[in-house]
This record gives sequence, C-alpha cells and structure tokens, in this order.
Amino acid sequence: MGQVISGGAGQAPARQVVLGSGCPVETEATTVNKVCASGMKAVIFASQTLQLGGREVMVAGGMENMSLVPLYLPRGHVYGNLLVQDGVLLDGLTDVYDGIHMGLCAENTAERDGFSREDQDAYAIESYSPIPVPRGIIPRFWLEGADVRYRRAAEAWDAGKFKDEIVPVTVKTKKGDIEVSVDEEYKGLKLEKVPQLKPVFKYPLPPRTPPVPQNTDCAGKTVQ
Repeated sequence: MGQVISGGAGQAPARQVVLGSGCPVETEATTVNKVCASGMKAVIFASQTLQLGGREVMVAGGMENMSLVPLYLPRGHVYGNLLVQDGVLLDGLTDVYDGIHMGLCAENTAERDGFSREDQDAYAIESYSPIPVPRGIIPRFWLEGADVRYRRAAEAWDAGKFKDEIVPVTVKTKKGDIEVSVDEEYKGLKLEKVPQLKPVFKYPLPPRTPPVPQNTDCAGKTVQ
C-alpha cells in the first residue's frame, strides 16, 4: 500500500491494512512512499511480483489520512520560541532539496509552458461540474452555445461507473450512523466561484495556477 505521510499512523501502515481486512497473519505487507506516485508504485510492484512468479494474487493501492497528520515539535528544546511544523507541508508538499512548495513547481511549469489560469480553471470545471455553465465564464476554447455540460466526475458517478468499485463506509456520529458511499469532493464545487478564487502560491504576483483542493482522506485498492 502506498502512503505519503505515515507520521502518526503507527508502525507498518500496510500491515495494519492486512490485519484490519481480515487477511491471515502470514500475509506479507509493504508500505511504499514515492510521494504522489506512492499508490501507483505499489500497483507496479504488485504487477512485477506477479510477472516474476512470486505470487499468484496481489492486492495493491494507496491510502491517505491528511486530516489526522500531526504537527511536529522539535526534540530537545530548552529555551526560546518553538517552531511547529505541519506534517502535510513538511513531508508531503515541500521539496527537500530546494525548500520550495510543490505548488510553486506547478507555477513554474505553467509559466514555462504557457498554461493560463483560465485554461486550468476550465480543465478543473471539465472534470467536476454537472451543473449549467453560466455563459459569462465559458472558457474561450469551449464550444460556443454550450449551456449544459455534464463533466467527467459527475457523469461517471451518475452512470454508475464506480458502483462495483466502491465499498461503503459507516461513520458513527452523535446523530447516528452515516453511510458514505459516494465521493464527496466533486459535489462541493461552486462553478461560478472558480475564476474568483485567490491563488495560493504566488499571490499577489500574477498567478498562473488555480487554487488547490482540500485535504483528503481516502483509500483505493486493486486486486491483481
């Protein structure tokens, strides 16, 4: 299983998945950290193991619990102010060699290759929106006269594309149990707000990249 930020998750997160899923204790498990490609690298490792004949069946994927990643305090502090560091920022989103945020890498790429903020907003809307598109914010490269466009994520959910791939999760709350069986993020997009959102990484300089998504808790696995 791939996991980028395992701080606070306890020893051997992939092993926890094995035992929590009811697999035999003899089942081997490996946690992979290749930053954003962690889950994909786990899938590649599983495929290679099958190709080499090491196993007949493999389960591989990725998981992340960003909302519970801890804040870090330095050890051995004696006197003076303390710097509290965000585990998500330090271990997940900051280039360890240059000390720059991954979002600035996106800014640099957009500037180098000529991607405008408008183009990227349009791509985000294309991926999310199932609602009518106001004519005033239709990007220039969309077909003129398009009033309603079902976008990729919403269209896939509405068509039941993920029905056989989603395992419902029951969350216990003070108001009772809630079953989560549909991705929550894509429904929260307010289309008309996208072009108005302030940039995160180069503000107030001329921004090229749109705002970033929220912290996410999720997991996915493949059976090979």
